[in-house]
Amino acid sequence: MNIENPAAAKLLIWATKRRKTYPRLHRLICVVLGSDVFCSIPRGIVFPHPYGIVIHSETVIGDNTIVMQQVTMGGKSLIDPVGAPILGDNCYVGAGAKILGPVRIGNNVTIGANAVVTKDIADGNVVVGVNQILEKS
Repeated sequence: MNIENPAAAKLLIWATKRRKTYPRLHRLICVVLGSDVFCSIPRGIVFPHPYGIVIHSETVIGDNTIVMQQVTMGGKSLIDPVGAPILGDNCYVGAGAKILGPVRIGNNVTIGANAVVTKDIADGNVVVGVNQILEKS
């Protein structure tokens, strides 16, 4: 899969990688895109529509992952903010999906649009709805 990031996504990735050097510029770009991305950016990440994406600073994202618009990856609550998601390589996170808490997502996992994930997901699974794993065929 060879998907190119649009200019806005390239700007978000550039600013996020340099957020400690240029914190005000990073903040401005996040405000313009309506996004909050504070995690380390892996190789090959793709944001086809980089708007409304919120990613906790401790979230770990694997290489070659696609993250669609309005995705949230972070803690479960403000009261107990401990723990952030860990995603494997080659994952797809659909529009509006929420990955909450200290969960581990395996390699080659597809998370459907508007899915909510609060439990660990093994390699190669497809998640829809709230923690519903579709059977492998």
